[in-house]
Amino acid sequence: MKLEIHYSVNDGGDGSAYPHFFESKELAELDQDFQRDVYDTGFAECCTGSIVIESDSPMKVIGEDIITAESFLKDIDREDENATAFIPKVQALIDKKNKNQNGKKTR
Repeated sequence: MKLEIHYSVNDGGDGSAYPHFFESKELAELDQDFQRDVYDTGFAECCTGSIVIESDSPMKVIGEDIITAESFLKDIDREDENATAFIPKVQALIDKKNKNQNGKKTR
């Protein structure tokens, strides 16, 4: 079994940087835009990527360490105009994910 985990490296504001982990490449890339446009932080180049973990045994991610589109949407500050501009983009990722999941169920 293979598990691919996507990440977006964020600016800590004090010279540090830290990763956030995401369920998809598109969401990690959206986070880079979000950090730049909403918090006025970020880097000159996109800082996303992924790691692949492979195991002969089943794997399960435990906890809330991987950000989903749904949790990203929930955390958007509805009173911040720059932040709310991202709602349709995140909703489109949720719709795409749901469509893909529904397509897999019918096969």
